[in-house]
Amino acid sequence: MNYFLVDNNLTFDSDDQIAIPTNILSFTDDQIIDRIMQRGTTLTRPDLLAGINAYQEEHGYIVEEGNGFNTGLITAGPGILGKFNSVTDSFDRLCHKTHYSVNFSRAIQEKVAKIKMSKVQAPNTGPVIAAIRDGVSGLTDGTLSTGGVLDITGSRLKVYPDLPDDGVYFIDSGGNEYKASTLVENKPSRLIVMLPSLPSGSYTLEVRTHFINSAAPGKQLRKAQFAKPLNL
Repeated sequence: MNYFLVDNNLTFDSDDQIAIPTNILSFTDDQIIDRIMQRGTTLTRPDLLAGINAYQEEHGYIVEEGNGFNTGLITAGPGILGKFNSVTDSFDRLCHKTHYSVNFSRAIQEKVAKIKMSKVQAPNTGPVIAAIRDGVSGLTDGTLSTGGVLDITGSRLKVYPDLPDDGVYFIDSGGNEYKASTLVENKPSRLIVMLPSLPSGSYTLEVRTHFINSAAPGKQLRKAQFAKPLNL
């Protein structure tokens, strides 16, 4: 099973990570039958399909009867949720709810323990700058207009102004950074910023954000630069 690591945003530790499985396939009944047929069997496809349908239907009857089952795949049993006010109280669907607890059988749990793990590179979870447009001239070739606004579109662009590192930066060829102080629009797919006071020259546009598609900022600062230089 392939997995990659991402920040654990449930803790304050700046280094700890959690594993996310990736490229996981989910097989339907028809696909499972295909696999059985490929491995070889004396049963026909209609036989297998009929057997699966009958097996699943019988599980439904067992559940309707309020019973459980213990098969080669899963163990399951009924339970009741909700508070009963006294010993004389009875089940009421307005106050109580039936549910089933389902777990893998021991045979399947043994298979789970044998899964071969392979760590892969995490996909890009940082901001992506897809396009820019100068708000005064309407040009999209990187031309900037003094005192104008810049419209930036892409994904995961939202910044948190209260965090000192978050924002839109213009970096000149000497490494000097100019941060846009005014955000006209601040959305995951779009940023509109007032241009800071910039000397004439060529700049690299960089977005820095802790945004990770959630209501709260992530722990790691993520950066993205636009592929083309901007010119004032």
